[in-house]
Amino acid sequence: MLRRWGSLFLLLFALFSCGEQGVELEAEHPLRRLPIALRVSLDHEGRALLEPYSYMLYEQPLYHGERLGYMGVVVVHGVGEQYAAYDLACPYCWPTEAAVVPSLNSAKGVVIAECAECHTVYDLALGLAYPVAGPGKYPLLEYRVYRRGSQLWIE
Repeated sequence: MLRRWGSLFLLLFALFSCGEQGVELEAEHPLRRLPIALRVSLDHEGRALLEPYSYMLYEQPLYHGERLGYMGVVVVHGVGEQYAAYDLACPYCWPTEAAVVPSLNSAKGVVIAECAECHTVYDLALGLAYPVAGPGKYPLLEYRVYRRGSQLWIE
């Protein structure tokens, strides 16, 4: 009986401590999550995203009611059918409003983004957007991407 209670206590302790740790990590990121709403049609304006390792910038709303985070959004087609979206605001330079500039690293065949101010380089191809060079320590702020037919919905 005592072992059951001990096991239950350890399980609850592990669950609650992991939950609190996740909140701590979220709280440490310099950028707070903003409401975002972006719709990309892969049949029309987003057709270039059908190619793997491609990207598109959205710095101005295309449709009424779209919200694009802090500095705009980059949408990336990564490996296979994986799509990802990131805010263009550099977490290291914030709040100076420095933006990252995406590009295709032709030597490695991957999509990267470099901050124009601090020169931190972020790897966008693997769907993580972590810094791989420069002083930055936090990844770019990521948004959720859902694909429904020929539409990408970014929230």
